[in-house]
Amino acid sequence: GDENEVQRGDDFEALTFAVDVQALVDCLRIFGGGDAECGMSYVQRDEVFKITLEEPGAFTACDVHVLEGLEGEDECEDNDLAASFRGSPVVAHVLATSATLRDVVQDLDESSVAAATVRLAVGPAPARVRLSANGSIGGVQIDVPRDCFVIFEPPAVKRRWSYPSAAFHQGMRALQLAEETSLRINDFGMLGVQHMIAADAGEAENVYLEFICCAEEPDAAAGDASASPEARRAPPTSPEASPAF
Repeated sequence: GDENEVQRGDDFEALTFAVDVQALVDCLRIFGGGDAECGMSYVQRDEVFKITLEEPGAFTACDVHVLEGLEGEDECEDNDLAASFRGSPVVAHVLATSATLRDVVQDLDESSVAAATVRLAVGPAPARVRLSANGSIGGVQIDVPRDCFVIFEPPAVKRRWSYPSAAFHQGMRALQLAEETSLRINDFGMLGVQHMIAADAGEAENVYLEFICCAEEPDAAAGDASASPEARRAPPTSPEASPAF
């Protein structure tokens, strides 16, 4: 068949490898936009992930070397946050249109300049999600009521978590493109964000972008001073974020 044809199917062995995110982003920035054809390939022998872009009058190619020691599936799982996220039960889950959350996150960002931390609280009474932050020129607190969500599954009692502001907003960047966004928080306080981007006309499947962010510290149930530290023990990772899980 056509060498440019996308190969689908279960006849190919899955490959797992890791690349430096900043190097990958730098390559994508070179490409820009416009009417172009993009190709991706992985040369396992050379351990190189190749990205090409062909547009009228120009051909661009970027070679990104994979990270040593992370090519295997087991090693990758050990070095991202996916296993830790899946290893703890989800205690809060909400889903809303991305447009709803886009306005909330924009107000949060603009009203809390230079904020180091974003605080998130979810509870059944009142049924709402509260986002708050304090910046260099003031603070902001935004309540999103249950009616704004397609799915609203709060914890049994109100829980609160804090996240690094830069990591939280990084996970929300895809709100500009997405149709729906899901937020899940596990018992460790790890925040899993999933954005659904509708497929273009003629495409068979929607695109899902997923992101994980660790809480700065595992908050106990709000108002429950007797909550056991053992019950809220966080996974052995520092606050950080992963682009996918």
